[in-house]
Amino acid sequence: MLKIFYSFAVLFLSLQAVAQGSPAGITTSDQRISEVYADQYATLVLTDNVRHKMLTDMLQERTRFIVEKPMAGEKYPSISSVELFNKYNPQLERDAVGSSFVKENFNVLKYKIPFTFDRTLVYRIDGTDYLLVVEPQKTRK
Repeated sequence: MLKIFYSFAVLFLSLQAVAQGSPAGITTSDQRISEVYADQYATLVLTDNVRHKMLTDMLQERTRFIVEKPMAGEKYPSISSVELFNKYNPQLERDAVGSSFVKENFNVLKYKIPFTFDRTLVYRIDGTDYLLVVEPQKTRK
């Protein structure tokens, strides 16, 4: 019974986001989180405000793209070299790269990027002039 309730909750949130008129091709943070956590979204994210805030913060505040042409010998790892975070969604697929890349559709949560790292991380989006910049998590002092 509880599983049915969670399924309806996820469905309702998805429909509500669509009804609010998101621009075509652009997903909300909750849709991106749901894509990665799949059936465990309600159990692991919706019931855990701290996790939900951390994931939303990652999507909205800690990641950005900059444009910089690739240079010979650059040290940035390519996003394709990062493993997928498909623990909860085995059908998860990498986002398009190269000429098919659309930064507004990119879901950084799909990748096993060390989000709790204490310094800025930078990844090259394969076949593009884009760099993905992941800022460190802010800690309380």
